[in-house]
This record gives sequence, C-alpha cells and structure tokens, in this order.
Amino acid sequence: MHAMAMSPGSSFAGYTVLRLLGSGGMGEVYLAEHPRLPRKDALKILPTQVSQDAAYRDRFLREADLAASLWHPNIVRVNDRGEFDGQLWIAMDYIDGMDAGRLLARRHPTGMPVDLVVEIVSAVADALDYSHRNGLLHRDVKPANIMVTNPGDEDDRRILLGDFGIARRSDDISGLTATNATVGTVAYTPPEQLMGGEIDGRADQYALAATAYQLLTGSPLFSHSNTAVVISHHLNTAPPSVSQHRPDLVDLDAALAKALSKAPADRFDRCTDFARALAGQGPALPSRSAVKNTVRATTTGTPRSSTFTSPSSGQPARSRRRWLIPAAAGAIVAVAAAATTWTALHRSPTGSTSTTPSSAIPSSSLASPAGRTPAVSTFAWPAPPPNRPPQGNCPPACNQIPDSAWIEAAALPLYKDYAWPTLAPLSEPVSSPRFKADEMCAAPPTADDERDSALAARIVLPNPPGQWQLQVQILHWRGDTWVAGQRASAVMDSATSLLRTNCSFTAPGVSVSRITEQNVPGHPGQSLTAVLTANGAAPLVAHEYLVSDLRNSTVVEVAMWSTTPPAVDWPTINDDQLLADMVAPLCTAYVNSCTT
Repeated sequence: MHAMAMSPGSSFAGYTVLRLLGSGGMGEVYLAEHPRLPRKDALKILPTQVSQDAAYRDRFLREADLAASLWHPNIVRVNDRGEFDGQLWIAMDYIDGMDAGRLLARRHPTGMPVDLVVEIVSAVADALDYSHRNGLLHRDVKPANIMVTNPGDEDDRRILLGDFGIARRSDDISGLTATNATVGTVAYTPPEQLMGGEIDGRADQYALAATAYQLLTGSPLFSHSNTAVVISHHLNTAPPSVSQHRPDLVDLDAALAKALSKAPADRFDRCTDFARALAGQGPALPSRSAVKNTVRATTTGTPRSSTFTSPSSGQPARSRRRWLIPAAAGAIVAVAAAATTWTALHRSPTGSTSTTPSSAIPSSSLASPAGRTPAVSTFAWPAPPPNRPPQGNCPPACNQIPDSAWIEAAALPLYKDYAWPTLAPLSEPVSSPRFKADEMCAAPPTADDERDSALAARIVLPNPPGQWQLQVQILHWRGDTWVAGQRASAVMDSATSLLRTNCSFTAPGVSVSRITEQNVPGHPGQSLTAVLTANGAAPLVAHEYLVSDLRNSTVVEVAMWSTTPPAVDWPTINDDQLLADMVAPLCTAYVNSCTT
C-alpha cells in the first residue's frame, strides 16, 4: 500500500487519478479516469501486504470475475480488475452520491424517516437476493456500502449496494476462503460468520437488519468501544428493540427480531421477505412482547439451544436449531504507536516450544478471597530498581519503569476462567511464582472449572528493527501443569501499523480468520483487530491485546477466554457484567518503551 495517497494526475494501471475518495484497512479508493473510455471509475487499490498473499489473490481474482457478471439496478457494477506494481485493484462504477452512513450522520443523526429506511432496505434486499441466486454472498453489508444518490429527491433517488470486493461464492468451502471466515465489520456481522461457520444468504440478511436498526435509531445494534464486547453481544445477547429508541416504531420490532435471530434457520428465507415484513406487507409475525429469547450455556462444549417461549402457554412456540455459541469471543486488539520505539524484550532461545513459565502455579495461590467479586484489574506503578543506570534522553517519568518488570501471580483469584493480576516491583520480594514481563501466563483450572485449553502469548522485537512479533502458544492442561501445544506467530510493521496477512504459522490448523484496522477511542495510534482460530483438537481460542502509551511507557494488556462457557443462563447481559465476568485481564505487564 502506498505510504501516502496518490496525488491528482498520478497514473496507476493506465488510470489517471483525479482525487482520493476514501481509505481503510483494505485499501484506498480513488476517482480515476478510464485509460481508454470517456468515463470516470471508482478505482480500489488493495494494500501490498494483502496483494502478496497468494491464496487471497486467487480468491480475489475469481470472485471479482463473478461480481463483474452481476447486473442489477441496485448493485454498483464491477468493470475491471487486475494487478499492477504488486498491488491488486478493482474498478467499479463511480456513484455520485452519499453513503447511507454519512447520510444518517449528517441529516438524520437520531434516525431516518421510516419510509426512507424501508426504501433503502427494499432496494438492498432485492440486490442481495439477486446476488444469492447467482451464487455470490456479499458478507459486508453496512451503511457505508450503501450509496444513495439525490437523497432529497424521491423521484430521482437511486440506492445501490457496493463493495462486492470481499464477496464469496455461496458454494465455496475451499481453504481459499477459510482464513477470511469473519471478514466484515463486526457491528453488522452475524453470529455464524463470527464463529467461522458455514454461511448463506441469511448472513447477509442479519447484516441488513443490523443496518436497518442503525438507520432507524441512529445507533449501532450493539455499541461499545471494545470489539470483544460487541462480538459477545452478537453471540449471546438478544437484540434491542427499535421501539426502545422510537416508541412509534413498535410495529417494526417483530420483523427486526426475526431477521436478527441468532440461528439462521429462525430468520426469513430471503432478504426480500424481511424487507416486505418491515414494510408491513408480509405475513403477520408474533409481537416481540410475546417472545422470550433464552440463550443457554453448557460446560461440556455441546451446542447451546435457544427457544422462543410464549408467556401465555409456557411452551416453546417452535424448536430452534441447536446453535453453538461460546460464552465469550475475543479479538486481538493491538494499538501500535508509530512514534514509539520498542525496547528489545526478552526472547526465548531459538527452537523453544513453550512460552509458559517453567514452574506451575500452585493451586493454593489461586484461591478466591472470601467475598471478593469480579473486577477489572488494577495496576500499581513499580518502584525503580536500585542503582539503575540512566537512559539517555528519556523523560523522568520513563525512568520510573524498570526495564524488565515482573508479574506477581499471588493475586490471581479465579472467577470462572478469569483472574486479577497485580504488578510487583523488582525490589519487593514476593512469595508466589513470577513471570517475565514479555511472557503472558495462563492460570490452571480450578476444581469446578472444566477448561483444559488456553493460550499463552508474548511480544518480541525480532530483526529487522521496526517490526514486532506476536508469538502465540496453545496450552493444554495435564493435571498439574500446562503442556505446550501448537505454536503460531505474526509480524507487524511498527512504521505502517500493518499486520502481515500471510503470516507464516508453524502450527497446523492455526490461522488468522479475520484482520481489520480500526481506531480505539481514547488511545493513540492505529489499532489492528484479528481473531486467531485453532482447529482440530484445539478449541476456538482468542485473546485481546491493548497496547497504549501511558506515562511515556507502554502497557500491554492481555485478556483470555476459555471455550468452555460457564453454566449460567444469559438471556441478556449488560456491559458491566460482561466486563467484570469476561474481560478481566489475565496478566498485565509494563514494558519500558524508551531507547537505551
């Protein structure tokens, strides 16, 4: 990807760039003149890192060809595609209008008129059903991908669905798309897509319903700055009703609730069926007040079941398809500040097969203190070690942080699978095992905890300088200690804040199933979100990393989730419960970011 946007007049693949239309994690979009025809196209150029992935290139080329075969009045047409100077590109019709997200923010911040939303949903639904009949799923339906021309003119208004660039053939189950199982924006992504399962047109329907909810209310279906929280809500929480924001729209609740069902089998058969129901033209649906959605968790790894129960009868209205939903799903969030220089962290010798500490954590040190309730971890600034040499031109606050802090494991009382860490200074003796700051530890299961797998991770600064490496180790509990299993790694360039999508994983069955770029509110720099999936014998596992600048040092926060959910019913869950019960960091380390 270009370090800077191309300037007007630049040439790319024969096209003449006129101006930048937008940019994001999956490339830049330019308004450009066609090399031969008197026409202006929207030219999307993918990053070099993505373009160099052979599997992604193969999928991109064949699916761009399929997208180019579509013709529908509500689909932005794909005109050409290719590769130039090491970068994939795709040319689409340029639509002179405003995307639905901007239209919402600028003209209707508290929600669009119902008639306009119904018009948008109906047009997009017709486009989606057409693409589904032609064997193509969109997988990224959201307001930003819906273009509206002449939004104030009902007679001359057009609505088009764009960006089929990450579309997928509906019959494609090959490995070419396996590593992109959760491509899409999390705010609109259905549970089955987040889980990396098989998807069909009803996945696009869920995203369209989430889009409709936002257009009607001005707010996302599930809103939170923590991506992991949003994912967990999609998997476990009944969707809020639109009438909570706009009581006059209570008649739309049932249609939205059905289209937003956790199980695809409980949604409408087609997107246009949902659109007709939203417009009040479909068959009568049970009112939302007569529906109770209960999500049950098990501790054995068996699929959950969900039932709709009528309060009047006390009997299930119908049986739902059994649906596997883990109690918590995580995302790796790494915020890399380009202006910060990382100090070299401790590295294990080449060929090491474990990132876990050599000594196991005694079970006695993990007993939960009487009366203690779950809480987000608290941090204590460590005292500087005695006789520490000065560090060049580092600011005074930075000198207060030791080069190699230690994590005290004594204060790791478990609540379900989660623990509270405290940071102990080097100069203070502790009575429990401690771990190096660049080694993230996993606590063993308690007597009533059936979790038998976890992840350990560490961040190192390999050669060449300017790139940090994330190393992940799958762990298996063997009665008295964690045994190292499969291993994986990924490299991120600190200058560009781009994670290589063609990561070389040494562990079979381990893959990055999603990588997206985003900003984390309240934290500097750019962030990356990725979901690591371990297949085969290892369960689905995920971590969250939050790296931010604090008092001229770098804080690395790690959260760990088990795939074995706790034995509780969660028909609904609020953010406070979620943060306390699920997102408590397992281990925390302060790493000095000053140069020596």
